[in-house]
Amino acid sequence: MRVGAFVLVVCVACADLRPADAQDNESGALSALGGRWIADCDGFQEGAACELEWAPGLGGDLMRVRYEVRGDGGARLFAGDGVYKPSYEGFEGYWSDSNGSLHPLQATYADGVLTTLWGRPETEEGRTVYAATGDGGLSVTDWVKVDGDWRQFMHADYVRADDRAQ
Repeated sequence: MRVGAFVLVVCVACADLRPADAQDNESGALSALGGRWIADCDGFQEGAACELEWAPGLGGDLMRVRYEVRGDGGARLFAGDGVYKPSYEGFEGYWSDSNGSLHPLQATYADGVLTTLWGRPETEEGRTVYAATGDGGLSVTDWVKVDGDWRQFMHADYVRADDRAQ
């Protein structure tokens, strides 16, 4: 079993039956994540630098995320790309990564917290929580389901890249 998959996506086409204002509110929630985020992190048992970059996707209501973990020497340890699309129940999409994984995702947003469930029971299931912090940062925690139990495999406290330079 691979335990390095973070979360996220390359969207699916679907009919969105929610009112336009609900779609705009959810898209706006993800746009608050927009920009480049950086953190020191534990890159699979070694010191590393983590980076997230959220940007609008190719469609007007899509949000794209790129994730990368680099070791102390600069070597890329892991990378992933995803796209979120508003759906009737929150967001949906797919995540692809440098492990060769392609995971569907379902996500919800409430009170400054984006919770993403990714994968499938027959392959690998995970959960990623992106939580806004009171100081303008972003706390991100990842879990993978192992024998029916959630096991945390990554946590990082991000700051906006522009904020760290000051």
